[in-house]
Amino acid sequence: MAKENQHLPCPCGQSSDAFSYDKNGWWRCFSCGENIHEEQLGEGAIKKKVPSKNKTKQEGLLKGTAEAIKSRGLTEFSCKKFQYLKAQDEHGKWCQVATYCDEYGTPVAQKVRYPDKKFIWKGSPSQAKLFGQNLWEAGKRIIIAEGELDAITISQTYGSHRWAVVSLKDGATSAINDIKANYEFLIKFDEIILFFDNDQSGREASRKCAELLPVGRVKIANMTAFKDASEALMEGSAGVISNSIFEAKSWRPDGIRTSADLREALSLDVNDVASIAYPWRGLTKKTGGGLQLGTLVMICSGTGVGKTTLISQLALHLHKLGESCGMLCLEEHNNITLKRLLGIHSQTASDKFDAKFSLDEKYKIFDEVFGDHPMYFYDHFGSIDVETISSRIRFMVKALGVRWIFLDHLSIMVSGIQAGHGDGERKLVDVALTHLRTLVAELNCGLICVSHLRRPDGNLGHEAGARVSLNQLRSSHSIAQLSDQVIGINVPREDPDSNYRELVLLKNRFTGETGDCGMIRYDREKGILEEMETH
Repeated sequence: MAKENQHLPCPCGQSSDAFSYDKNGWWRCFSCGENIHEEQLGEGAIKKKVPSKNKTKQEGLLKGTAEAIKSRGLTEFSCKKFQYLKAQDEHGKWCQVATYCDEYGTPVAQKVRYPDKKFIWKGSPSQAKLFGQNLWEAGKRIIIAEGELDAITISQTYGSHRWAVVSLKDGATSAINDIKANYEFLIKFDEIILFFDNDQSGREASRKCAELLPVGRVKIANMTAFKDASEALMEGSAGVISNSIFEAKSWRPDGIRTSADLREALSLDVNDVASIAYPWRGLTKKTGGGLQLGTLVMICSGTGVGKTTLISQLALHLHKLGESCGMLCLEEHNNITLKRLLGIHSQTASDKFDAKFSLDEKYKIFDEVFGDHPMYFYDHFGSIDVETISSRIRFMVKALGVRWIFLDHLSIMVSGIQAGHGDGERKLVDVALTHLRTLVAELNCGLICVSHLRRPDGNLGHEAGARVSLNQLRSSHSIAQLSDQVIGINVPREDPDSNYRELVLLKNRFTGETGDCGMIRYDREKGILEEMETH
């Protein structure tokens, strides 16, 4: 028989089998807390007792007895095993005491819990290991609970104390620190099951702790019907606890999927998923159906060519189709954006809107557009850094149900983090766009973003007819790489002063097809972009 499996009588005389070997050369008694190194042992006899290094730490700890906790369904044996005691404090108040031990198995701290659920620590909690850690050495499986009573409950109901079960010292709030502090102990087990509370803090703690532990060893148990193991046992559903452990899912980082996860996708036509037509037929045809959720669309052109009008008309188009849209126009006040949208609806240029309609008429137009279906606007007040913009987008999508986000424009957002010029600016654009692209994938929303261009080589600017190209975009590499669609707006070279514009698709991740998408005309009276018929 291996030495580490031997259980001998303790020299203290208090137990016949509590004296065991821990692989580090120490024999220890789980009854009295004494530790003896193997060098101090002769053949079958003890030469000298070695006192626990933390013997003095036991001073000031409460004495009590292990009793069954009938209200929670816990037996006397279970409470005694984990040294969960009933005691009176120095003021005579009754309390429950969870005993914490050090690495040698010596009690060094107690969490004292009172009937009003308040608790205090006694002893030296900084020296304490996980609750129940002193009972186990290594093995096939260990289960980590949030609280002491949950740990005892799981140990009692799952295998009658045959499997290693421990708990965190202070619930989810201490999870990260507890896992880090006891990492070497936990990795002695082949499988680590996190059985935290079924609430937001518990789920978040499970994810963060799983990231710290060896990949492939971690599973996460979950109960949908109960908050924790204690509640399940009190409700007479002990079987749910065992089932949750048996059905615990192997943890894997976000973004990693198995082929089985994707099986249902075989029934879907990728080209038909969440496709919404543009208000311009040529662009819809060239893109292979139009807009799709989970994509980043970049609109680019020279100054004053019509980018803002185009995205405003597109936003109103989606809005009228019943889609939920959010507008982040960083270069103008929301009132201007609103009047442009109302002007497009009433076919009145925004600069003529106030003069054409009375206040009552404006209210009527507003109610026609937004009465039963709101659109959301970001009133930025100068807060235009990447983190702020991202948080507002996340709120719009998660809390308000927005599906389509319009950002005008990327360069303004980058200026919010005090971008410089040249390589400095390019780096910041790369960071900002990478952040936005990740956000789009996470939220599965559509982001339509405006980007400015670098001035082309030569004397001819984009406003004078120079053709838009990918390499003229600021930080062109990241925009070309991270955007799903890039749409350019060209001014006709032969007549740059006209109201006509040429739409061109510079990138199309879905079909790969690019090129001219037809001609549109800006109607100065109506304030809209009209598609010209092609023959």
